[in-house]
Amino acid sequence: MRVLLQDIGYALRSLRRTQTFTCIVIVTLAFGIAANTVVFTLINAAVLRPLPYPNPSQLTVLSWYGSQGALSADISASAFLKLREQARSLQSVTAVHNVDMA
Repeated sequence: MRVLLQDIGYALRSLRRTQTFTCIVIVTLAFGIAANTVVFTLINAAVLRPLPYPNPSQLTVLSWYGSQGALSADISASAFLKLREQARSLQSVTAVHNVDMA
């Protein structure tokens, strides 16, 4: 334990002599900790935390293919209502429209 305290004292004296280096190290550590916090917060909100629905593992995304066989972004209201009426294996069907804010 005494050797550890001596090493810590030596490190603090060395850092006190090189104040510019010490400031750079502290700022670098602060930016690193802040960046890790931001990344973890985003990943936690988007990936790690379960969706606010009952049984989120049972959610399914349905894709709509247009008349030419290509994936279509839009589905007509009548087609959606027909799909919702005829879907027997799904508990409920909901349409979502993605709004591009750009």
